[in-house]
Amino acid sequence: MTAEHPPADASGESAIALAVVAGALLALPMVGDAASLAAALAAVGVGLLGIRRHARGRARHVWPALLGTLAGALIALVAAILLLA
Repeated sequence: MTAEHPPADASGESAIALAVVAGALLALPMVGDAASLAAALAAVGVGLLGIRRHARGRARHVWPALLGTLAGALIALVAAILLLA
């Protein structure tokens, strides 16, 4: 007997939430860039996890994970540029 796993869509939603937090952290002076970069990279990682779960059939929706990954990557790029500037 194999047990059916319930759909695990929470990683996509978590990726979007982390990307929003990363975007909000960009507004903080001094420590905002580094904190935003960390949150954005976390959003990318969690989003990639959600995409992989969708590819394996364990998640129903891929769009939240894809959106969180892309937004996290864009914010990570902006934060890295601001951190180096």
